[in-house]
Amino acid sequence: MSSPGGVSVAQRGRRMRTLPHIFLGLLLSTTLAGAQEKGLKLVEDTGDGWPQWRITGRSVLFATPGRASHALHTQKLNWFLDSVESLSPSDVAILEARKHYLQGRLGAAFESLEKVPPYWSSYARPLLQQTPLTARLLAKGWVPQRDMIGLRKNGTTLKLTPPPESQGARSLTLDGKKALVVGENILVLPHLHLALKIHPPLERDTLTHDLAGAEGVTEQLGTSVQGKPIIALRLGSGEETVIFFGAFHGDEPESTLVVEKLLQHLQENPELLQNRTAVLVPVVNPDGLEAGQRKNANEVDLNRNYPTSNWNSEGKDTDYWGGTAPASEPETKIVVELLERYKPDRIISIHCPYKCVNYDGPAERLAKIISEENGYKVEPSIGYPTPGSFGTYAGIEGNIPTITLELPPTGEEDVWEDNRSALVRALRGSED
Repeated sequence: MSSPGGVSVAQRGRRMRTLPHIFLGLLLSTTLAGAQEKGLKLVEDTGDGWPQWRITGRSVLFATPGRASHALHTQKLNWFLDSVESLSPSDVAILEARKHYLQGRLGAAFESLEKVPPYWSSYARPLLQQTPLTARLLAKGWVPQRDMIGLRKNGTTLKLTPPPESQGARSLTLDGKKALVVGENILVLPHLHLALKIHPPLERDTLTHDLAGAEGVTEQLGTSVQGKPIIALRLGSGEETVIFFGAFHGDEPESTLVVEKLLQHLQENPELLQNRTAVLVPVVNPDGLEAGQRKNANEVDLNRNYPTSNWNSEGKDTDYWGGTAPASEPETKIVVELLERYKPDRIISIHCPYKCVNYDGPAERLAKIISEENGYKVEPSIGYPTPGSFGTYAGIEGNIPTITLELPPTGEEDVWEDNRSALVRALRGSED
């Protein structure tokens, strides 16, 4: 495909190169009545530069003005009609695809190219290369296929289609553009009018990583009790996955700042992500953070609401109430689903204000590595019972190395500087 007003995407000889201008020549040299006598009918002219014409017995054709039009306005109508009649269905499909592409409807362009088997990929590649998001797919090893309107990489297939009518509510941000996740295996890029259907669905995260730039993928995981979005940011695509959480408790804003600082640090130093995937959730409890309170909007301590063997609902009038049932809160459900989805190799949950490195599950070695960097004391127990805690759920009963990094009650910048290298070591693990 070429840019608007340029050479035909098909590059199929002089006839294909000049056809759009021939249409304009017709408009300049004949009356509409004369054209209709010859079986040519103007179907629609929306003012977008692509009037639609139909010849008796043929499908709709599209035309656009071009720089050479002034030299063609003397062409005879019969000569023009002969040229149009010689077009094959594939020629028409290529013209349709070019129209859709120039109008920004990439999905419809690919759908038109489906009528050009089996060499559609030779026409699709220029489309993909001229669109930054899809060009990134080609750069990362996705290959156009001859037997389908789509791409393939390492056994995973990606079908390119117009967006479905029903679009899901889960949203992502890629290159600053909104994307939508529909079901388990469709990613919609509304600004391109394009849907990417991936098989198997489990490879969706690989796809979004390949589409994303250095800033990573931003995804809305769900909403809080009061409907505030809970956001995750994903960087890297390595085999080891580490999840960082902030603000389980809304009265611990330092934890959010540290996670956000870590995000910025990793974006600026992508080499730290080699063979690693980092998932960062700066705010688990947005309602509590806005209110400046420990609990969520239902007055539940989220760090007592996890489905553990020791969960209980005692202490409703205290700051440590575990809710009406295990995982009763939407924020808790979101975290549980996130762990099931990523199956992380280790977890760092950031809290305040005890200045220690607490651990659950097989994380003693990791706790000591972090302690070496920030100088905080390693504490296997926080000093009081924590039924239904996240550490018990993920670390002890889930067997995931889980660190609760307790920050001291100092300035936000201070705690970031104290823990920058510690969090990088947590990401890298014992290798460093």
